[in-house]
Amino acid sequence: MKKRIIKLIQNLLTFDKTKTKKTKKKKKKIEKEIKYKEIIGISKKKLERKFPWLKKAKFKDAVVGVYKLKLPNKEKIREVIDWVSDHPGLILFKKSEILLWYNGIWEDGIWEEGIWIQGRWKNGVWKDGIWISGIWENGTWKNGYWKGGDWEDGVWENGFFYDGWWYGGVWKDGNMYNCIWEDGTWEKGVWFGGQWNKGKWVKGVMFDNLKQDIVYVKYDEEKEIFVETKEEEMEEEPYNEKKEQNEN
Repeated sequence: MKKRIIKLIQNLLTFDKTKTKKTKKKKKKIEKEIKYKEIIGISKKKLERKFPWLKKAKFKDAVVGVYKLKLPNKEKIREVIDWVSDHPGLILFKKSEILLWYNGIWEDGIWEEGIWIQGRWKNGVWKDGIWISGIWENGTWKNGYWKGGDWEDGVWENGFFYDGWWYGGVWKDGNMYNCIWEDGTWEKGVWFGGQWNKGKWVKGVMFDNLKQDIVYVKYDEEKEIFVETKEEEMEEEPYNEKKEQNEN
């Protein structure tokens, strides 16, 4: 027993502090590497050289890769997302290599272009690209193609929205197809069908299946239906302009 106690005291006296420093350094290194959970088919160095905007962005647990597109045969993209071949969205991809975001949490930053397959978007600016599925919490969408998922809040400036749930935020312009609209402000754009539950409709047009044409409409809040109107009757100011005037 005495021998054990003496050995324990000796170990404490000869304790090497450099070992703890090394483990701390290792822990810090691991924390930095959590930004990328997995990089498929390319090294981190090459990835960030091809897409330098990734370096500036804040995200974690990302699973990313690169899709090699042999231009000008743009139909190769069908291997990743077949539906987009029927739309002019393929013009988005000017490079021979496209960023693929398989999964992860985007916290903030500017997304330049690429294909988002799955994950959670917390905040930031989406400039262009294709969104296949996932959860959008907040941020600004500049342009691109939305294929499915949940939009919780934020500002949509332009683009094509196919399938999904819209829970809140401001829609400024663009085309929306087959959406379940729960709440939010629609400033202008073209509604091609879906389900409108509640929200503020400022102005815009809808596609009339019977007429096979787009018609100007306004939302009757009492009857909770859309009513056809004329363009000159839609003089209400956009939501954001009203808000700025009230704040001043």
